[in-house]
Amino acid sequence: MLVIGCEDRYRGVVAWAREQGLLSELMATLGYLANYGSQESRCTLHPDFAPQSFIFVMEFRDKNGEWAFFMNGGVIFSEARGSLESGWGVHT
Repeated sequence: MLVIGCEDRYRGVVAWAREQGLLSELMATLGYLANYGSQESRCTLHPDFAPQSFIFVMEFRDKNGEWAFFMNGGVIFSEARGSLESGWGVHT
């Protein structure tokens, strides 16, 4: 499950990705986080200081059915340099 904790930032990044022809890549990266692991998970996005990027908090259900912290990281956009292509990477 993906929880958007920063609606304005999310809408802005989606609009920017659409303009750049990168929307499908962004959605694939966020989909990866939304469906992470083999058990029920929740990934909450928050704004990052880097342009077009987010930080995230990943949680799983514990044995009592409560959400428990698992890890955090970033969905970071990198501009193309050399032989690399522009795009988002998940970093923990």
